[in-house]
Parts: sequence; structure tokens; C-alpha cells
Amino acid sequence: MTRAHPRRGTSLIELLVVLVLLLPVLSIGAIATRRVLTTEAALGTRAGRAAAISDALQAIARHLRSIDPKAGDLVSASGSTLDVTTTLGIATVCRSRRDTLFITLGSDSAAWSGVLPRNVSGTDAVRLWRDRSGTWISRGIKTVATSAVPCGEPFAPWPGAATQRLVLSDSAPDVRPGALVRIVERERWTLSLSGDGTWSLTLASWNPGTAAFAVAQPLLAPLAPASTPTGAGFTVRTRDAAGTLLTTGSLTAARAVDIVLRSAPHTRYGSITDSVRVDVGAP
Repeated sequence: MTRAHPRRGTSLIELLVVLVLLLPVLSIGAIATRRVLTTEAALGTRAGRAAAISDALQAIARHLRSIDPKAGDLVSASGSTLDVTTTLGIATVCRSRRDTLFITLGSDSAAWSGVLPRNVSGTDAVRLWRDRSGTWISRGIKTVATSAVPCGEPFAPWPGAATQRLVLSDSAPDVRPGALVRIVERERWTLSLSGDGTWSLTLASWNPGTAAFAVAQPLLAPLAPASTPTGAGFTVRTRDAAGTLLTTGSLTAARAVDIVLRSAPHTRYGSITDSVRVDVGAP
């Protein structure tokens, strides 16, 4: 006859012993997991800031590539301020009379002129190409209005209707239908201190009506303060064709602009620095 053995369960003391032995293991695992998550978050933040700095540099470079230092487009380019006149886009002259231009945009423009990201405004200026002299002439804009006047006969080089009428600050002689017109705007990039104590890259547009810049808009923060020993968050330098650094008084000789952006230093992911050199003017 087989005797049944009684079942032996797990005692409370054994469970307590197991828990006591597991607690250090679980604690070590939790600490390791927290460290991994913290490291990943720091790396993600660093990568995000690096990408934001790179995008800002590329945006500045796009604006700089259209400037002509010989025409005075580099108003100021030193320290933490970049004051330039950049080309917004190109349109074509539909009709003209003395100080008034009718220009075509969008589908009524020549194939190469549909590059304006927006309509022309009174804060812009124009540069007109003169075939006789082979030069650009600059004019301010007094008023802007929409227009639908015909541009010419159906078989003319620029058929269709004008989209805007620009009254200029002065007459523009010898500007014929089909002439190119560059729409330019003045802007200032600078390192500014915001109300919350952070430094940021800001952009302000020039308003000819008030002869002053509009309120600067923050674009990128936080950047290194202006007094950082390793360099400010936004620095600008210009060079001539030989690579020599230029002073503010000789910017017409500029052939390259160096831009450096630095993030604010951080105890966990340090400081991020990136730069770009943009060739400007005639080679």
C-alpha cells in the first residue's frame, strides 16, 4: 500500500527571503533602465538642437547667396549682427510709365520668374535691369495695389494680365515690357536677449515707411550668451577674395561670409557648434 506524501507549499518566510534577494536586482535594473532612458533623452535633445542649428544656417545661407556686396547689400556683417539686402524673387515688367510698374507674377510670368514666395509689399524695394547700361537701378516702393490690366497682344512675349501695380519712389526710365525686376528686402539677423533670460537668433524686416526695423522675431533658442568665453551664440565674419578678414568699412570687397551658431552650454549634453561659409558677389 502506497502512502501519499503531503504537499509542501511555499512558506511566507521563503517568499520574504526571495523578495529580499530580488530587491537589489530589481533596483539595479531600475537604475540601469533610468540611466539608459536619460541618456537617450539627452542624445535626442542634442540631436534635435544640432538639426535646428543646421537648418538655421542653411536658411541664412539661402538669403546670403543672392546678395551683391558691391551694390551695398552688406550693410553690416560683424560680431553678432548681419544686416543685408537680399533678393526675395524675380518678376517681369508687364507695363511701365514714369514711376509706375505693372508686374506679372505666378502663371502670367515668364517661366523663370515664378519664384516669389509672396506678393510684393510696401516694405520691399525693386531693382530694375537696364539693357542700355547693363546695370541694375534701385527704387523704393511708395504704394502697392492689385491690378488686372492687360499686358499686351495675345502673341506678345508676355501675354496675360498684370497682378500688381507698384508706384516707385522715383521714375524708372528705359524700363520696357519684359524687363526683369528683382524684388529685394532688407533684413537683420542678430543675437538677442529675451525676457526669460535666454539668448536667441532673431530676424527683423526693414520698413521704409518708418525708416526702422520691425519687431524682431525669435527663430532659434537657446544660444550661447554674447559674453561666452568660447564664443557668442551667433557670430558673423566677412572675407575678401584672398580670405582676409574684412572690417565693416570694407564690406563691398566681401567674397565670403562666415556664420557660426553655438547652442547654450548644458551640463548634460554640452554645447553644439556648427558653421557655414557662403560665397557672395562676383567670383
